[in-house]
Amino acid sequence: MTAWCGDTGAFHAAAPSQVITYLSCHDDMTLWDKLVATLDPNLDWEHGTEKVLRANRLAAAICMTCQGRLFFLSGEEFGRTKQGEDNTFRSPIELNRLDWQRAWENRELVEYYKGLIALRKQIPALCDKSTRARERVLHTSIPAPRCAVVELDNPEGPWKRILLIDNASSRAVSVPLPDGRWELLADGEQSFWWRAPHPVQEAKAAPGSALILGLA
Repeated sequence: MTAWCGDTGAFHAAAPSQVITYLSCHDDMTLWDKLVATLDPNLDWEHGTEKVLRANRLAAAICMTCQGRLFFLSGEEFGRTKQGEDNTFRSPIELNRLDWQRAWENRELVEYYKGLIALRKQIPALCDKSTRARERVLHTSIPAPRCAVVELDNPEGPWKRILLIDNASSRAVSVPLPDGRWELLADGEQSFWWRAPHPVQEAKAAPGSALILGLA
């Protein structure tokens, strides 16, 4: 496990407890603004395109399924925007405030974050902060460009193993499903499948989406 630390170069963490995982913070642009600046040629900060929303959900899924200590910027869950500004300490409150109307308008994104947070709490393999947490990583692979797969050992949880597929490519990616009864816990559209999981016969991640499966 490697993390960035100050200006001294690479820092090798001994445990996930020494790593802070995040997508955006009070410094620099918000996650939403970064995605709009990258993916939307019209720079529409207020109304995200489906491509921006999909990328936001993927980023959240990747972050929420990392070992380590997590935090996210207040409002990230509803696409908080500062109109592309990267340093707003002198900006008016209208730009820096939490926009609760926007939270309502983007309530589906809020629900996606809520589902991921609740699911994470049920996966000890992700919450383990000990020096032995790395032993829970059973397998990693890159089956296609811009796609990563991780299999985790999770014996204390409701699912004995967890399969994570993060597909940032523009094509659907299928990976071999290990033996056993696997259930859909979350995908790129819905993060509450785990409430009533149903068996899956294949592990196929849609373009620009995450897929989380659990071994019953």
